[in-house]
Amino acid sequence: MDLTAINPLKLPSLPLEKKADLPDCPAIYFAISGSGEILYIGRTADLARRWISHHRFKELIDLGNVKLAWLHCVDPSILKTLEAKLIYALKPKLNEQLPSSNTLFSYLHKANQSTSPIKIQGSKLAHAILAALVEASCSGYDLAKRFDGSVGFFWSASHQQIYRELSKLEDRGWISSESILQAGRPDKRLYSVTDLGEQHLKEWIAQPCEPTPMKDDLLVKIFAGNIVPKEIILAELENHQKAHQKKLSTYHNLEQHYFHNPQELPESGKFHYLTLLNGISYETHWLAWCYQVMELLNQRIEN
Repeated sequence: MDLTAINPLKLPSLPLEKKADLPDCPAIYFAISGSGEILYIGRTADLARRWISHHRFKELIDLGNVKLAWLHCVDPSILKTLEAKLIYALKPKLNEQLPSSNTLFSYLHKANQSTSPIKIQGSKLAHAILAALVEASCSGYDLAKRFDGSVGFFWSASHQQIYRELSKLEDRGWISSESILQAGRPDKRLYSVTDLGEQHLKEWIAQPCEPTPMKDDLLVKIFAGNIVPKEIILAELENHQKAHQKKLSTYHNLEQHYFHNPQELPESGKFHYLTLLNGISYETHWLAWCYQVMELLNQRIEN
């Protein structure tokens, strides 16, 4: 479908207050401000039922003069891909307010790769990529940037590894790609998870996994720390302490900005919040341990 042919401002629409009159059809819907700004984009198999209770309703109604426009999709199977492409192209601001699962990888502390075999076929990087793409399609370049940034807190991979894995996933039919035309810029290839890929990810999630073995260079240094001056270990601890404190501060800011009222989050948002709680708990525990170690070592230096 040619996205340039879709103009949300010319689609059928109703004032948000009249959402009860929406048709019961599969559709892509657009929340549009009085000034014509696209505020939010979503997909649904039943437009009328979706807006009986929508997690964005109160926020949108409070803005005032918001209307709902919709694009009737005869083929519901294209809804997910079409929604992703439209969000990618139009960048509605409210779709960015609740972080996706891709951004929320940054709430997890960096875990080491498990030495336990995965029972379901597929590399560990493959599952990380599928999880990063399952809620929001993106280009290979943007995906690599996420692994450099937010996903990098959870999983490290080079750009070359990511591009190689994308090719393998597409060969398996777990993801699909499409070239997106961009005015004045090179075309981008947008990757999306297929139904087969999502099913594989669901099956992998359902499989039990072993706890991740701990492999920490800092602990190895401390274990053998008696062979060097204590100041060397203390300096190393201070560097780590600053990094963990910065990360904890970031997590608390994210909690206040996005999750100040967890009970009102949509179901997906609650699962995202659980990953943030894990990150907060880990960083808090690490800093408490660090203070204990530094206090003990400082006492020995003084003595």
